[in-house]
Amino acid sequence: MNHDNLLLSVAITAVIIAIIGVSVTYDSISTFNNFLTGFATESGIVDVEVQTTASINISSANGTAGKTLNWGPGAFDSGVDYVTLVSNGSVVGGTWANVTEGFIVENVGNVNVTVGISASALAATFLGTSSDGAVDPAVFQYNVTDSEENSCGTYNTGYTSGTFVEFATSNVAICDEFDYTLASNSMRIDVLLGLPKAANIGALENTVVLTYAAS
Repeated sequence: MNHDNLLLSVAITAVIIAIIGVSVTYDSISTFNNFLTGFATESGIVDVEVQTTASINISSANGTAGKTLNWGPGAFDSGVDYVTLVSNGSVVGGTWANVTEGFIVENVGNVNVTVGISASALAATFLGTSSDGAVDPAVFQYNVTDSEENSCGTYNTGYTSGTFVEFATSNVAICDEFDYTLASNSMRIDVLLGLPKAANIGALENTVVLTYAAS
């Protein structure tokens, strides 16, 4: 009888130990499962602020990294009283060097911009005037085109791309939406000079000014 009681006690103890073991195992598995599936979570925050940068740059002129269109020294051909110089490689009536590319202007910011243009002096002051009424007056003009397709999404209603217009000393809007995306952020500004034979003598210089603002 005592032997049977002993066996019964051992059996009951074994069952109790087994139940405790199962409970502990289940709790451990449950905790580990929560860890793997992210039931208990912690979060972090990543912040960044991108500021607006409106910026343009004359990246080249006449195919060089400089910012100068320079025809250099020259003279009128014999019998010619008017010379035309254009930054597309055209020299008519004189011995000046060819300038084969105008100003290349790039939008190097991260927003579209409006662009305006002016010069520090008008044609008559810069190049001189003719004393002969039969000779055309001095001309100082610009012509704006896309160097990369669709660079100027919207040209100003007062300007038609590809046409030569006389420079003014006050700012004139030319492009309302100059794109900043890399494949279409470049415009070309060609310059035309018309020199009467009575033009100013010596090294003549004028400054072209571009103004811009985020559009």
